[in-house]
Amino acid sequence: MPAKRSPLSIWIQAARPKTLVAGVAPVVIGLAMASTAAPLVWISAVLTLLASVGIQVGTNFVNDFADWRRGADQPDRIGPQRVMQAGLLSSRAMTVGICLVFGSVLVAGTYLFLHSGPFVLAVGVTGVLLGFLYSVGPSPLAYNGLSDLMVLLYFGVLAVAGTWYVQVGQVAMHVLLAGAAPGLLSTAILAVNNIRDRDQDQRAGRRTLVIRYGLGFGRWEYTLCCVVAAFVPVLLWLLGYAPPWILLASAGLVPSAGLIKEVWTLSGPGLNNTLAKTAGLLVLYSGLFCLGWLL
Repeated sequence: MPAKRSPLSIWIQAARPKTLVAGVAPVVIGLAMASTAAPLVWISAVLTLLASVGIQVGTNFVNDFADWRRGADQPDRIGPQRVMQAGLLSSRAMTVGICLVFGSVLVAGTYLFLHSGPFVLAVGVTGVLLGFLYSVGPSPLAYNGLSDLMVLLYFGVLAVAGTWYVQVGQVAMHVLLAGAAPGLLSTAILAVNNIRDRDQDQRAGRRTLVIRYGLGFGRWEYTLCCVVAAFVPVLLWLLGYAPPWILLASAGLVPSAGLIKEVWTLSGPGLNNTLAKTAGLLVLYSGLFCLGWLL
């Protein structure tokens, strides 16, 4: 008989902690860049980070709940266990959790709006709405192939630009460019997930880009995301926005060559480690980018 789980461990599982790097990385990059343009306001920095992670946690909660209602998550799923499908949380408990998380995001967003202006509030409110639209509604983003674009924008360009805006009070072209890289690497995480889950997603009625256009498309998507992300620091350096140390971030993506090979040769559960290593690549890239920017 399995040991009784603590409520905290169940909620942590529902939050999908291994995915949260996608919400942390662009904010950290944005803060590193902003710190060289203006003194950081630390309460705003912390609230920006909490709001970004909160949007992702709330999106994960809604996805868990919505997929359970649809019957999309089956016991034979390849990926990690989902708490609603496993009966670890009631629908009432998950609903309360969703309201608390997104409510906290809106509170943080209101503070940032009062101190930084309507652009920040617009980004936050849109993020919460997309958190729901990712999994619910007549045509959820996770089911119609638009989730890749959402991830690229919201866990990349907008997250970095929004973080910069909170601190500096304006948007700059080089910040938008820098935001493309974490967005691309987060999209690569989604791509390898969709390649791995292709058969199960098809049975569940999802129409991801991998299902719409085939495994070859998904593999090329992953490949291009990694390669283009590696060129972003090079471009920032060539355009005179960053010191040569920024090339450390590009060097940090050299291991993606091995991961690209895995994506082209492995399938199903064999891609579990590839997915985890891609998330690790985002962590490595973000750390090296911040180091290179600040040196």
